[in-house]
Amino acid sequence: MRKQKALLTVISALPLLIALLMLIALWAGTLGEYRSQCYLVSGDSWVVPEVNTVQPSLFLRYTGGDLKVLADGKTVYEKQTVSRLAERFSGSRSLIVELPEDVAGKKLEIKISIEGTEVNTLVEAPLYGSHNAVFHLFLYQALPALVIGSFQLIFGIIFLFLTVGFSVTVSGVADHILGAAICINFGMWLFSSGGILPLFMRTPYDTIVEIGTSLLILPLLLFMLYTLNNRRSYLEVGIWIFAACMVFYLIFAASESMNNVRMHDLATLLPNIGCISFSVTQILNYYLNITASYARQEEYMSLTEKAYIDALTGLPNRKSADNVFRSLNSTAGSYCIVSMDLDNLKIINDTYGHEAGDSMLKAASDTLIECVGELGFRARMGGDEFVLVLKRVPENAVQSLLEEIEEKLNGAGIVRHRIPYSISYGYAFREERRKGTALDIYNLADERMYEQKSEKKRQRILEATLAQEGRSH
Repeated sequence: MRKQKALLTVISALPLLIALLMLIALWAGTLGEYRSQCYLVSGDSWVVPEVNTVQPSLFLRYTGGDLKVLADGKTVYEKQTVSRLAERFSGSRSLIVELPEDVAGKKLEIKISIEGTEVNTLVEAPLYGSHNAVFHLFLYQALPALVIGSFQLIFGIIFLFLTVGFSVTVSGVADHILGAAICINFGMWLFSSGGILPLFMRTPYDTIVEIGTSLLILPLLLFMLYTLNNRRSYLEVGIWIFAACMVFYLIFAASESMNNVRMHDLATLLPNIGCISFSVTQILNYYLNITASYARQEEYMSLTEKAYIDALTGLPNRKSADNVFRSLNSTAGSYCIVSMDLDNLKIINDTYGHEAGDSMLKAASDTLIECVGELGFRARMGGDEFVLVLKRVPENAVQSLLEEIEEKLNGAGIVRHRIPYSISYGYAFREERRKGTALDIYNLADERMYEQKSEKKRQRILEATLAQEGRSH
C-alpha cells in the first residue's frame, strides 16, 4: 500500500518535474546569454578591449582581504576589511565593481592583500562587461541558491511547527524534527555558499554561518541515518540522492581546479538539486506517515466501536452501560434507570425464524432511539434486554415515555409480522437507594421489570384458563 501511494505521488509530480526542467533550461540559456556579453579577465593584469561598453563593470568573487582595482596604475576601486577578524576570517563573496567610462584600452590590475601581504584569493576568473550584463550575470548565478535556499528555510520552519503541532497523531516525530533542522541548515548553507548571505550580513558573521552550516551537514545526515536504524524510509533515499549530487559536484570542482576551466552552469545546480531532493522525500515520508497514522486511528476507532457498540442494533452495549453506571456514581443529580425486556422473543424466533427475532430487536432499538432522543442514554444489555438512563425526568414523564415506546413498538410488530410486539419494564430512581450505586438502582429496576413480566404471564395463564372453561360449558 505504501509503495502504491508513493508511486501515485511520483506520477502526480511529473508535471511539476517537467515544468522544473523547463525552468532550468530557461535559466541556463539566459545565464549563458549574459555570460557571452562579458569578457573573461585572465592573469594578474589584463588590457581592457577597445569596445564601447555602457557603464563598464567588473564581476569578481574572492575569499576576503583588502581589494584594490587599478587601471594603468591608478586606483579606481578600493575596499578594505572592517576588522582584523574579518580580514583573517572571511568567506567567499561576490562583488560588482563599477569602473570609469574611459577604462577601455587601459591595463587592468586586481590586487588582494591580507595584513599587507599580496595574495590571490580569487574564487574564479573575473568577468568584465556592461553593468547590465554583469549585474544580471550575478543575479542569475545566485538565483537557484536564492530560490531553493528560501524554500528550504521556509519549508523547514513550517514543517517543524507542523510536526510539533501534530506530534500526538503522527508517528516518527523525531525523524521529522531532525529533517526540519536539516532543511533549515541546507537553506542557510545555500544562502552563504551562493554569495547571498554577505548582502545581508556583515563579515565575518556570514563566514561563520557558511562554515558552521557546511560542517553540520555531514553529522546531521549521519545522525539521521542512525535514527532510521535500518527502517525503510524515503528520508534515506533523500540522503543518498544528496550525497550523490555532492560527490558529482566535487568531481566537477576538482576538474575545474586542475584544468583551469569554468564549471558548467548546470553542474553548479547539483547542491541545489540534492537539497530539494531531500525536502521532497521529507514531504513524501511525512505524507505516508500521517496517512498511516490516520489509518491506525480509524482502525482503533473501529475496534473501539465494535467493543462498545452492539453490532445488530447499533445501540451501545453492556460495556458502554457499565461505563455510564460508573460515571453516575460520581454525579450528584437525580436520575432514573429503566430495565426493559421484550416479550415473547423466543416464541417469535421458534415460530418465524431468527431473522424475525432480529427484526424485532431492530424495531425495539429504532423505537428507543426515536422516543428517547436527547432525554437520556439507551443500550442493549444482551439478548432481549435493554436499559434506559434518564436524568432529571419526573416520574409521570417516565411513565408517559414508556407508554409511548410500548405503543409504537406494538404498531411496528403489526406492520412487520401482523402480531403486536410488547415489552415489560421496571424503573427506579436514585432517591430510592441514596447510599447505593447505579448498579443497585439498575438491579431494583430489573426486579420490578421481572415482576411485571411475571404478572403478564399470570394474566395470560388466567385468560387462557377462563377461555378453556368457557369452551367446555
